[in-house]
Amino acid sequence: MSWQNISKIAGYYVSDVYLENPAIAAYDNTIHVVWQDLGGAYGSYERKLLYIRSVNNGKSWTKPVLVKSNPSSSTSFNPDFAVNNSTVHLVWDEPGYGNYRIVYKRSINGGKTWTKNKSIYSSEKEIGFCSIALDVNTIHLVWFDRKYWWYEFEIYYLKSDDNGTTWNSKANISSTPSYDSKCPAVCAYKGKVHVVWQEEFTDWNYGYEIYYANNDDSAGIIR
Repeated sequence: MSWQNISKIAGYYVSDVYLENPAIAAYDNTIHVVWQDLGGAYGSYERKLLYIRSVNNGKSWTKPVLVKSNPSSSTSFNPDFAVNNSTVHLVWDEPGYGNYRIVYKRSINGGKTWTKNKSIYSSEKEIGFCSIALDVNTIHLVWFDRKYWWYEFEIYYLKSDDNGTTWNSKANISSTPSYDSKCPAVCAYKGKVHVVWQEEFTDWNYGYEIYYANNDDSAGIIR
C-alpha cells in the first residue's frame, strides 16, 4: 500500500493564521472536510468552522463555506463528522465560562446547505472532544464532561434515533470517581456501539491508560 496525491487543500500562507483540528468523512466518491479557522478567510480572531467537499475522490475541492459563526462564543473546537449517503452530521464544542455547549447541524443534500446550529447539550462546567458515529439513522455521540468545578472528567454519551431531530438524556460511560477520563472516540455498526478513551491512574504512579466500553445489552453503554 502506498500513499499519493499529497496536496494542500486549505491554507493562506500568511502569519498568524491557524487552520486546526480538521475532521474528514466520506461516502462513495464524496469527501467532506471541516476545520477550525483562526484569523484566516474572514480575518477574525474568533475561531470559525469552515467546510469544503470533493465529489470526485479528492481531485478537486469546493471553495470554503462558513458553517459556523456565533458571535456569542469566542471559539469553536473539535469538529467531527458522520455521513450516510447525502446526509451529513456535524458536531463541535463551544467553550465559554459558565456556558459550555455541544452544537449540532445537518445537511441532507451532501453539504450544499446546512440546518441552523442546534445546541444539544450545555453545561456550566468544561466539556470537550466530542466524537460522533452513525449507524443507519441512529447517531451516537460521546464527549468528556467535568463533573465538578475543579476536577474529575467523565465520558458521557448521547443518542439520537431520528437522524438528529431529538436526543436522549446523557449517560455516564466511564463512572470513575476521582479520576479523569478524557479524549473519547466512538464507532458503531449494526447496533453495536464501541467507545475508547484515556483514563487516569494515580496508584503510586501517575499517567493514563486506554479504556474501552460497549453497549453489550439493551440497557445501554456499560464497561
